[in-house]
Amino acid sequence: MVNKTLLYRIWHTLFPLRESLSRFRLWDKVILGKGSRCNGTAFEGMNTLMENACVQSCNIGLGTYVGGDSNLQKTKIGRFCSIADHVNTGFGSHPTKCFVTTFPAFYYDTKNLGFSFYRGGGYLFDILKYADSERRYLVEIGNDVWIGYEAIIMAGVTIGDGAIIASRAVVTKDVEPYTIIGGVPAKMIKRRFSDSTITALLEIKWWDWPQDRIMRNIDAIQSGQLEKLK
Repeated sequence: MVNKTLLYRIWHTLFPLRESLSRFRLWDKVILGKGSRCNGTAFEGMNTLMENACVQSCNIGLGTYVGGDSNLQKTKIGRFCSIADHVNTGFGSHPTKCFVTTFPAFYYDTKNLGFSFYRGGGYLFDILKYADSERRYLVEIGNDVWIGYEAIIMAGVTIGDGAIIASRAVVTKDVEPYTIIGGVPAKMIKRRFSDSTITALLEIKWWDWPQDRIMRNIDAIQSGQLEKLK
């Protein structure tokens, strides 16, 4: 994987008429829509950012696309994921029980607000929860995940392979593989397949196959013939 931020900046410096284009190719197999931004983000390839999408400090797997006006922060996304428009990830939280107030100026140095009542240094409340604290990803999304329109994924959440997040869901807890969830806060609606089928799919991991093998098995993938995929 190669960090493409420098190439992105060079392109925008050399081509001042870029805003007149509805879409353009920035580098081989990665497409940026008009107004999209990708600061500090690594792409595996065959990716698309739709118009005005913003991804910051993310890692995006092969084939995954991000819908227009989405804002993804410090998020690791697997292969072949479908991210709809206006999806947001990586939101922090405020204390609801341990303090009289939820206002951040009372529990950390809020320089971005221009003032703070807290002088202790550091944080009295952990406003950010990491799904992967070692690599500092706020949200981790598996492979072959579909996230619907205007969904919100809170910091600290891990979404399993094959999951589906319904439109406008607010996801506050981890999501198991091949589970459909929705609502505010999001809850399980149902599992997509039987337990045995889910186990088989997680063992097959077709998304890790080379592209030529995927193409050879396209009929079995489209028809769900697991025996042919094993």
